[in-house]
Amino acid sequence: MTVARTILHATPAIPIPGTSHDRLYDAAAASRGRGREPRERRKKERKCKSESERERASQRERKKERKKEESERKRKKERKKRAREKERKCKRESERASQKERKKKERAREKERKKTQERKKEREPARERKKERKKRAREKERKRKSESERESQPEREKERKKERKKRAREKERKCKSESEEKKKERKKTQERERKREPAREKERKREREKKKERKKRKSERERASQRERKKERKKRAREKERKKENARAKERASQRERKKERESERKRKKEKNARVKEREPAREKERKKEKREREKKKERKKMQERERKKESQPERKKERKKRAREKERKKENARAKERERASQRKKERKKRAREKENARARAKERESQPERKKERKKKESKRKRKKMQARKRESQPEREKEKRESERKRKKENARAKERERASQRKKERKKKESKRKRKKMQEQKRKKESQPERKKERKKERKKESKRKRKKMQEQKRKKERASQRERKKKERSERKRKKKTQEQKKESQPERKKERKKERKKESKRKRKKMQEQKRKKERASQRERKKKERSERKRKKKTQEQKKESQPERKKERKKRESERKRKERERERIYHCIAPLALFTLSVSLVDAHPLASLNRGPQLQLISSTQQLSLISREYHFTSIVNIFNSLIRVVCVC
Repeated sequence: MTVARTILHATPAIPIPGTSHDRLYDAAAASRGRGREPRERRKKERKCKSESERERASQRERKKERKKEESERKRKKERKKRAREKERKCKRESERASQKERKKKERAREKERKKTQERKKEREPARERKKERKKRAREKERKRKSESERESQPEREKERKKERKKRAREKERKCKSESEEKKKERKKTQERERKREPAREKERKREREKKKERKKRKSERERASQRERKKERKKRAREKERKKENARAKERASQRERKKERESERKRKKEKNARVKEREPAREKERKKEKREREKKKERKKMQERERKKESQPERKKERKKRAREKERKKENARAKERERASQRKKERKKRAREKENARARAKERESQPERKKERKKKESKRKRKKMQARKRESQPEREKEKRESERKRKKENARAKERERASQRKKERKKKESKRKRKKMQEQKRKKESQPERKKERKKERKKESKRKRKKMQEQKRKKERASQRERKKKERSERKRKKKTQEQKKESQPERKKERKKERKKESKRKRKKMQEQKRKKERASQRERKKKERSERKRKKKTQEQKKESQPERKKERKKRESERKRKERERERIYHCIAPLALFTLSVSLVDAHPLASLNRGPQLQLISSTQQLSLISREYHFTSIVNIFNSLIRVVCVC
C-alpha cells in the first residue's frame, strides 16, 4: 500500500480512477487549470464555437439567399410593373384612338343631324305657307258665300260702304304712324351716327398714322432691297464682264487653233494626193477584189432562194412544225421556271418585309423612350449637316467661296440695317415715352387747375361752347354733303348735255357741207401745231445758246482766275502782296492806338456836357471852355490820322448833350 502510494507520489501526472489520489489529482489539476473538467469544457467550448461559426455561416448563406430572392422578386415586380405600364399605355392609346374615332363619328352624325334639321326647317315654311294658303282659301270661300248671301239684301249695301271707308281710314292711319315711326328711327340713327363720328374720326386718324408708318417701313425695306439689288446687279455686271473677257480670250485661242488646223489640213491633203498618185495600181487591184466579193454574194443569195423553195415542200413543212413545237415547249418550260422563281422571290420579299416591320416596331418601341428620341434627333441633324457639307464640297470651290463671302456681307449688312432700325425704334420709343410723360404732366396740371371751384363754371361754359361748335360742325358737314350732291347732280346734267350736244354735232358733221369745214379746221389745227412746235424748237435753241454762253463765260472767268493765280504765284507779285498786307496791318495797329486815345477824351467830354446841362451849371462857364479844348484836340487827332467820321459822331453827341 505504501509502495503504491510512493509510486503514486512519484508519478502525480497519471491519476488512477476510483482512488483518493484521483480526487486529489483532480483538485490539484483544477487548481492548476488542467484536468478532465476544463478539458471537457474546452472541448464543449470548441464545439460551441464551431457550431456558432457554422450557424453564422449558414445565417450568412441564408441572408444571401434572401437577398437574391428579394432582388429577383423586385426584378419580377419591376417587369410586371413595366408590363402593366405598357399595357396601360397601349390601352390609353387605343382608348384615345377610339375616342377620336367616336368623336369623329359624333361630329359626322351631328353634322348630318343639323343638315336634316336645316332641310326640315327649309321645308317647314313651305308647308306652313301651304297650310295658310289653304286656310285662307277656305276662309275666303266661306266669306264669299256669306257675303253673297248678305249682299242679296239691299240694306247690306250701306254697311259695306261704311266698312270700306273705315278700312281706308284705318289703312291711312296705319301708313301715317308707320311713316312717323320711320322718321323717328331715321332721326335716332342720325343722332347715333353723329355721336359716333368723333370716335370714328379718331379711328380713321389712327389708321392713317398706321398706314403712314407701314408705308414708311415698306419704303425703308424697299430702299434696303434696292441697295441689295444694286449690289447684286453690279456684281452680276462684273461677273458678266469677266465671262465676256474669258469668252473673248477663248475665242482668240480657238481662232489660233483653227488656223493651225487649217494649215495642217492643207498639208495633209497635199500629202494624201501624193500618196494616192503613188497607190493607184494597188487601188485597181482592190476594186477587182470588191467586184469578185459582190458576185459571190449574189451567188449565195441565189442558193438561199433555192433552199427556201425546197423548204416549202410537204415533208419539210412537217419538220418545220416539229421544230416549232419543240421551241414552244422549251419556252413554256422557261416561263414555268420563271414563275416559280418569281413566287420564290415574292415569298422572300414578304419575309424580309415582315422582318423589317418587326425590326421597325422594336426600334420604334426603343426609340419611344426620351433619351433615344434625343439621340435620333442628334443623329438626324448630324447626317443632314454631313450631307450639306458634302454637297458644298462637291460644288465649285471658288463659286462657293464667293457665295459664302456674299452671304457673309449680306448678313453683315442686314445686321447693320436691323441695328439701325432697332436704334431708330428705340429713339422713337424714347420720344414717345417723353411726349407721353409730358402729356401726362400737362393733364395732371390741368386736372389740378380744373378741380378748383372757379374753374367749374368755366368748364361748363367751355362744354356748352364745344357742343355748340360740334353742332355747327355737323350742320356745316351736312351743308357740304348737300352741296357736293348738288355739284354731282349738276355735273351729271352738264355731262348729259355735252353728250347730247356732241351727238347732235356728230349728226351735223356727217353731212357733206360740214366735211369741207372740218377739213379746213384740221388744216388750221395742223398749221397751228406746226407753228407751236417751231416756237418750242426756237425756245429750246435760245435756252441752249444761253446755257452755252453761260458756260463760256464761266470758263473765261475760270481761265482768268487761273492766270491771275499763276501771276500771283510769281516772285514780284508775291512781294507786292506782302507789302500790301504789311501796310494794312500797320493801319490797323494805328487805328487801335487812336481808339485807345479817343476813349478817355470822349468820356471826359461826355462828363463835362452832363455837368453843363445841370441847372446850377449856368453860374460857372468853365467846363464849356474845357469842352471846346477837348473837341479841338479830337479834331487835331482826326486830321492827323484821318478819322473824321469818329470825331463827327462824338461832336454830334456832345452838341446834343449841350443842348439838353
